[in-house]
Amino acid sequence: MGSDSDFKVMAEAIPVLEENNIAYDIRITSAHRTPDVMANFAKTAKANGYDVIIAGAGGAAHLPGMTASITGVPVLGVPIRTRSMDGIDSVLSILQMPAGIPVATVGINNAKGAAELAVKMLNRAGANTVQIRYDEERVTREEVDVIVNTLALYGLQAEPVKRVEEQGAKEAETAEKVQKTHKVRESQDIQLINEVRDAQKVQAVQEAEGNANLVGVINLGDNTLEELDALVRETPHLPLLAMPIKGNVFADFAEAQESLRSIWRVSNNTLPIAMLAVNGFQNGGIMMAKIAGIHSPEIYQQVVEQKELLRKQVIEKDARFANREFPK
Repeated sequence: MGSDSDFKVMAEAIPVLEENNIAYDIRITSAHRTPDVMANFAKTAKANGYDVIIAGAGGAAHLPGMTASITGVPVLGVPIRTRSMDGIDSVLSILQMPAGIPVATVGINNAKGAAELAVKMLNRAGANTVQIRYDEERVTREEVDVIVNTLALYGLQAEPVKRVEEQGAKEAETAEKVQKTHKVRESQDIQLINEVRDAQKVQAVQEAEGNANLVGVINLGDNTLEELDALVRETPHLPLLAMPIKGNVFADFAEAQESLRSIWRVSNNTLPIAMLAVNGFQNGGIMMAKIAGIHSPEIYQQVVEQKELLRKQVIEKDARFANREFPK
């Protein structure tokens, strides 16, 4: 965390880690006041035995992003609620990372959810496939393929799945059919619908438990609370990343508003879900590679090498500018 004032929030992660017998350290490494300490911690994180980093910060909230820019270890960002902007400033500062440097951003003050996600990440040993759920009315197949191709760089497989109608719509349709077909009393209808719901839940859990090969799930779309809650129930043991989507023309104010609404919905709940940057397709693949890299030295090394490639590209551009070789 960036300050001891963040501890009251971040301490909510401790019981989850202890219940799951996960070793942890608690450190104060300010991105602004002790940047050298932060950088050294991030550089040596993997060598010192850290598999996941949960970083909490508020306001400018640079700690999670700066840490992620240095380490190949997955970073979960916890936005701390602020007085000035109620924490949305923290959310956007942590969330909107550039391509190549993802931070999985949970809801405001949701350190507990971050810890639950960390537990799920640590339990994905041997998995090599990522499920990508998307609404083809909101996301193009070309955009999905950016994630697919990024995963391929790390030797990971993709499982794109077009999103089906919402669970709530299915239940409503079930209720209507029951009423029309059986014409039974209302109490009997409710009982039958509850039985259907229970059966659907059991089936979803059984299917999730059978997906031992999945690293996690990336959900592309509006991310309504109903949808996210259903996804958590369907994939109880998998890391779930939600990506807000904007249209091709961000000048369309309605599209911009919808992206912000999607971010705000996730930011103000306590579900164990992390967000990725708006339309951060490449970062979705990289974050999943970082999760897979927890248990795979080969994938972790590939993550580090790709990060070094980004570094070299910036240095080369800087050299050209220093020589007054500006782009035309």
